[in-house]
Amino acid sequence: MGYNARFRLAIDQSQASSDGALGCHVVTHWRSLTTCESYLIASLLLDEKAEHTPPSAGASRKRRAQTTSDSSSAESSSSEDDNERKVKRKRAKKSDGSDRPIFNLKRLNEHIVPKKFKLISHHQIPHFLQKKDWMTKLDLSSAYFHVSIAESHRRFLRLVYKNQVLQMKCLPFGLSCAPKNFAALTNWVTQILRDQGMRIVVYLDDFLLVNQSEQHLESQVAVATQLLEKLGWTINYQKSILKPTQELDYLGLVWNTRKNFVGIPLKKIKTIVSISEKALDRKKVSKKDTQILLGTSNISLVAEYLPGKYNDIADHLSRGKQATEWHLLQPALKAIFRRFGTPQIDLFASERTKIVERYVTRDPRDTAAHYINAFSQIWRYQLAWVFPPPSLIPRVLHHLNSAEGTFLVVAPLWKKAYWLADLQRRAVCKPMRIRDLESFLIDQNTGRPPPRVQDMRLLVWKIGAGGR
Repeated sequence: MGYNARFRLAIDQSQASSDGALGCHVVTHWRSLTTCESYLIASLLLDEKAEHTPPSAGASRKRRAQTTSDSSSAESSSSEDDNERKVKRKRAKKSDGSDRPIFNLKRLNEHIVPKKFKLISHHQIPHFLQKKDWMTKLDLSSAYFHVSIAESHRRFLRLVYKNQVLQMKCLPFGLSCAPKNFAALTNWVTQILRDQGMRIVVYLDDFLLVNQSEQHLESQVAVATQLLEKLGWTINYQKSILKPTQELDYLGLVWNTRKNFVGIPLKKIKTIVSISEKALDRKKVSKKDTQILLGTSNISLVAEYLPGKYNDIADHLSRGKQATEWHLLQPALKAIFRRFGTPQIDLFASERTKIVERYVTRDPRDTAAHYINAFSQIWRYQLAWVFPPPSLIPRVLHHLNSAEGTFLVVAPLWKKAYWLADLQRRAVCKPMRIRDLESFLIDQNTGRPPPRVQDMRLLVWKIGAGGR
């Protein structure tokens, strides 16, 4: 059979799947193979001209790239040519010791400009978790392989294996835009669950669900599991933790909400000790060992610029400026107080922005304040006003677990904020939207409405205290 005929066969012999959509089952990894596990691939990304001109053996050898398979496939291969030996030496291991198939798409990635996006990191988990939370996690099996590739794009994912041309029909590891596209899917699923009142975050295919109630969390995990399977995802029950616990491994760290503690798993500690002892014996540390130590310890030595709008206090202090203070004018406040009542105290204010005489400030120089730093004391108020910077809302919700009384919490309506479900769960009635912000919301430092105020939506939530 000629080269072009084999090329066409690789395209024609596969059944079509739902392009670009989430199927009801895990799609076959390689279009010419009959099972998801039976591959040991030495791959070659082909140029468009390769469809008409077969590459020479020498050129093919230089341009080959490897992907990995599971250990059973590697052992069943009787051939010992150079490419298969390279595959064995370059297997990418998962955390459970199994192999992860990676398609070397370096040449294709040179022509792709992936859009920037952010994944949740272990730095944000302390703000998400609350003391005495119960935790569970759900892990997806072969997550990327649930997502099929559009027919028109599969030609860019071709490779050669034993003189046969194959092409990927699902999302491969190694494609630079794959993480963002996959994260969009799991973030969408996460938002559906948040809309049902769940406190949940996701890192690609790893979901973390938490609740102050063990019983409520058990029922929520059942709902989340049912939804994921209904959408066609395959859950890895061996790696998932379905029974609520107060100590759990997530994103490479151990989180203990009973003791309010985070640490490094024992396995990683042993790795760190082993590398450190070898380094002491050699009296030097290699670059590779340093990278392993930093990675194992979840340490990132990266300086990152944080714009002032996200780092409000530090940015203003470094420039000798006052921190931004947003203030609602009296017409808006009167409407709020008519509905909810007048608060006893304003917990996040200054002498200029206080809405009642009794207030708490962040400024240690403000001698007129009732006290400094709202989080320094337990809140016990019949009705208190809470209008914090949005970045402090998770901490406010955590602090409410030990509080007593009722609180009017002012927060922006950000539908994708992970703390919104917790805010909704604590509400004792429907929130009130503050309208006409262009007229009633003022930045005290400028005397004007904040930038892009026309795009803002502020809600006032009446919140009950305690770990509801």
